[in-house]
Amino acid sequence: MTFSWFLIGILSGSVLGLAGAGGAIVSVPLFIHINQYTIKEATLFSLYAVLVGAMMNWFFHRKDTFYSIAIPVALFSTLGSTFFSGLKQSSPIWLTETLFVAFCMLSLFSFWYKKFSKSKTTSNEFKFNFNFKNILNLIITGILLGAIMTLTGLGGGVVLIPFMKGWLKISSQKAVTTTLFTICLAAPFSIFIQRNSETTPVLISHLAVLIFGSFLAAYILKKIIATYHDKNWLLQTRDWLFSIVVVISIVSIFFK
Repeated sequence: MTFSWFLIGILSGSVLGLAGAGGAIVSVPLFIHINQYTIKEATLFSLYAVLVGAMMNWFFHRKDTFYSIAIPVALFSTLGSTFFSGLKQSSPIWLTETLFVAFCMLSLFSFWYKKFSKSKTTSNEFKFNFNFKNILNLIITGILLGAIMTLTGLGGGVVLIPFMKGWLKISSQKAVTTTLFTICLAAPFSIFIQRNSETTPVLISHLAVLIFGSFLAAYILKKIIATYHDKNWLLQTRDWLFSIVVVISIVSIFFK
């Protein structure tokens, strides 16, 4: 079982580092099929994998972070996590599975929608204006992030990436890095609010190999990205890898 946590750390860290999302989409099915956890346990433990993977990958690219976006969204996510934690415990298993699959499909749609969107303009130089409309969007995005994290175990990239690239017009790399930092801040509270629902304890050895696997994946990924100067190839690889992972994860939930 310890090795499975190491494997999950490598796979979720790799996908999360490439796409800015998808860490839990990998880890939830693996926790279910390899470790024989229930869907509710798997969606909770996946947050450990998402958190560790996000921390490792964000550290290597932290200079691209927009803190003015990440911090407010993470703060408002506590509202969503608090409200929906009770709903998760009282809801039937089929609802958790349905929500997980639905958000997986939504994430797949959001990744490919931008390929056909007419609005392609993004910016590396970004300054957030704290007007009423933007603040309202931060609040809604934060609450949705907390709800998604708590109900499905997903890191919330399905909400954050489209929000940053579509609404704020932030470049791909900076959107991914800012998303990773937001997850670093939001995931611990979601884990904390669900602490009483853990029926299987998380061992220190599990967390240790999870951290090591994620660090290894983030380090190797950083080296690989640095060797490629063709950014278009990298972006295409991100989208196709993420798409394949999502499809496999959805199928695995139906055939567990």
